[in-house]
Amino acid sequence: MRIIFVLLLACLLNQHITAQVESPRKQLPQKEVIEGQSSKKQIQAEMLSAINELNTQIADLQNQLAEAIKNKEDEETIKDLRDQIAMLKNQVEMMGGLGKTVSGISEKTFQQAGEKEPLVPKKDEARINMLPDKILTKEELILFIKQVHGQVERMIPAEEKQGAITIYNETKKKYNSAVITGNTASSFWMLGHSEKAIYIMGRACLDDMDNTDNLSNYAAFLTMAGAEQAALPILQYLNDLFPKNSTILNNIGQAWFGLGDLARAKEFLEDATSLYDTHSPANATLSNIALSEGDTPKAIGLLKASLKETYDPDKEAQLSNLGYTIVFDDLPPLNYPMKNDPLGLIPMMNTWPEELQTDVNEFRPVYKIQSFSKGVQNLKDKIMAEKKINAEKLREREIKISTSAPYRNKILEPHNSPAYKLAARRLQLRLMKAQSAPRPRSASPALPGEWLLEHCRVIWEGSVLIPIKKLLTASARSSSCADIDAATNAYLMARHAIYSRGVKLIKNVFEEGSKEFTNFIKEKLYGTVEEPPSSVYDLAYALIAEMGNTHGRSLIQNAEYLDLLNMINNAGSYQEIYKSQCRNPEIFEPDPDNLNYLVRPNVECEFKKNVKFGNYYSLKLVCNTITEKTDPKFKKKDLKTIKAQQGVPGQAEPVAVHH
Repeated sequence: MRIIFVLLLACLLNQHITAQVESPRKQLPQKEVIEGQSSKKQIQAEMLSAINELNTQIADLQNQLAEAIKNKEDEETIKDLRDQIAMLKNQVEMMGGLGKTVSGISEKTFQQAGEKEPLVPKKDEARINMLPDKILTKEELILFIKQVHGQVERMIPAEEKQGAITIYNETKKKYNSAVITGNTASSFWMLGHSEKAIYIMGRACLDDMDNTDNLSNYAAFLTMAGAEQAALPILQYLNDLFPKNSTILNNIGQAWFGLGDLARAKEFLEDATSLYDTHSPANATLSNIALSEGDTPKAIGLLKASLKETYDPDKEAQLSNLGYTIVFDDLPPLNYPMKNDPLGLIPMMNTWPEELQTDVNEFRPVYKIQSFSKGVQNLKDKIMAEKKINAEKLREREIKISTSAPYRNKILEPHNSPAYKLAARRLQLRLMKAQSAPRPRSASPALPGEWLLEHCRVIWEGSVLIPIKKLLTASARSSSCADIDAATNAYLMARHAIYSRGVKLIKNVFEEGSKEFTNFIKEKLYGTVEEPPSSVYDLAYALIAEMGNTHGRSLIQNAEYLDLLNMINNAGSYQEIYKSQCRNPEIFEPDPDNLNYLVRPNVECEFKKNVKFGNYYSLKLVCNTITEKTDPKFKKKDLKTIKAQQGVPGQAEPVAVHH
């Protein structure tokens, strides 16, 4: 396994030296940062200095405790002092144990650990010479995997081996399925228990050599664990069975890359990208090779191709280091499900009355307009009230996020998901693109929602308001009531035709433009930090430093509704009733309760998926969050430990898990 113990130790040491607990009455001076490579003597000196400082602080706190007891201070103060002393003593004990470990490590090991990792691996002739000179038959592959598995058994710690055997036996007894055994192995790889994963997957392969997915995953695990010479014969066997498979070709290329044979690595990785031009791992590794050859423009192009398939902030950081700043068009599409018009804006548009009064004796179209306008105003009032409540909830939430780490982690950890990361970044870059795009003053805004509403306003102005104004100017006047009624009816008919045509045109434009608008709303919704469980009208808004402003679903919906309501409320201009001059008809007030058509729909998350990896690990994917469920006996290892165990130069690609 690729475990660099010294580097991990140095990291822990640095945390203990620089993250001292501050006494309420005395603060330790900051330590000077050691630059460059740390030697054994330097680390031992730093540890001794840290222990001395801790002991000094303990003595000071003990004096404070004695004074507090003597002066009969409150119990909370005394308890706080005792807790600080106990914590510092634990740190001293831990530092002492680390010191003993450091004493047993040679200076040469420290020097090797301090060396900068090369961009590409050095060619490992010894391991390359261990490879068979032909593609193995099935019978030969069985013997080969038995040998590899035997070596794994001898290499992994006894505790890891025993745990893996127990898991394998339990899974085999319950399911008797190589597929489920393989899924179980994959779950332990994802949990960071790489030794268990490799052991269990080896047993799964030996149980069923016809399960090529398990063989492929076993080879991927071996490659990522630094045993490329063990993975290649398996991959070559699979490549013979399934030629032109981009996953297998990529994994062969990654294995050769790990062995330092860059020529062969390029051959297979380029074969993978010829079949799948945006193959993410293959392009990323080819980018490293191009960079090692001094071809920075090519490295940037390859890394952009990798990013186009799978967005990863680390890739973006690499591109930035190479001098390239990504733009919106560099990102992959947000291929997650969402129905068109998720906020229900089109149904709202369709409630806009198309009929106006056409006769001085018929008032029902006016009643409908009045009722609709009343409904619009009621909904606007309701939204404004919600905004006020949400503003207070937002303030409370921001305080809690900034002061409570458990609360903050509960919200943010599930959003460490591809859907959220991509949606949030797309939204950021889309906004930046809209702000920076040069446009003449008369041009419409570049954001889809703004463009759509602005376009509708232009249509309304040009096809309704101006023609009706001209029509009114051209209207004739008469003296008799019959003539006045006839002239008024003619005006009303002409006004109705203009108005009805304009409303229908806007509805059509709005529906035709809703697809791009939906993509924009999708980015907003998937790029939102939600606090599960949450209804669409609960507060869902967080200010996350690295993500900028993200809006909750209710706030998104309300903002778009307000824009829309402000536009369609133009219908209120036509609430005036034109009465006959020859008789005095009875006029009714509109029914204020007839407003059901202005109720907003719920915004539902359409991406829901459960993935189970045997009995020990499962994933629940809901919208833009991933929740992991693990067996209490096998906690997920922290990210640093996983990277130390699984960090490799290349990026092998496991196949999908079977269900």
